[in-house]
Amino acid sequence: MVHDVSRPQAAKFLGLPPARAFNSGTQITSWLRTSGKESEYLQAITRIADRLITEPLIDYHQRRESLRGWSLHDTDWDAIVADITSGHPRTAWTNEDRLAATIYVWARATSSEPCLQPALQQTSSPHPALRHLGRMTHRPARKHRELTAALDRYLPNVIAQTEHTNALNCSVPA
Repeated sequence: MVHDVSRPQAAKFLGLPPARAFNSGTQITSWLRTSGKESEYLQAITRIADRLITEPLIDYHQRRESLRGWSLHDTDWDAIVADITSGHPRTAWTNEDRLAATIYVWARATSSEPCLQPALQQTSSPHPALRHLGRMTHRPARKHRELTAALDRYLPNVIAQTEHTNALNCSVPA
C-alpha cells in the first residue's frame, strides 16, 4: 500500500520467499471474508500505511543484507555472558545459547522472523537452534531472561554499526 507494488515485489523487497507472501495473503483474505472483519482490517492497515508514509522508513532490506553473515563476536558474547553470570558463576552457556542469541539479535535488528535468518535458510528442516530460541523466549529460565535483557541492551550497538556501515557504502551524489 505504501509503495503501490505487487505482493511478489513486496515479498522480494522484504526478503521473503514469493510463495510465502502469496499464501499468507490468501489465508488472511479468506479469514477476513469469513470472519466479517474485513472493513476493520482495512481501516487498521490504512492507518499503518498512513503512518509509514509520514514517518522515516527503515530500510530493513538493506539491514538484512548488512547482517547476512553476522554473528555475535567472541568478545561480545564473552562480555554479555560475563555480565550475566557475575552473580551466578555456575551458570553454563552452550554453543546453542550463543547461536540462539545470534538469531535473536538478528531477528530483532531486522524485524524478521527468526526462521528467516540466513544461516538457517541452508537447512531443510527446522534447525535445533530455533527450538532452543523458542525455549529461551517463550518460557525462559532465569538465565535466559537475563540473556535476552542483555541482548536487548546490546541490540542498539548492532543497529548503529549496521547503519554506520550502510552510510559508508552509500554513494554521495556529486
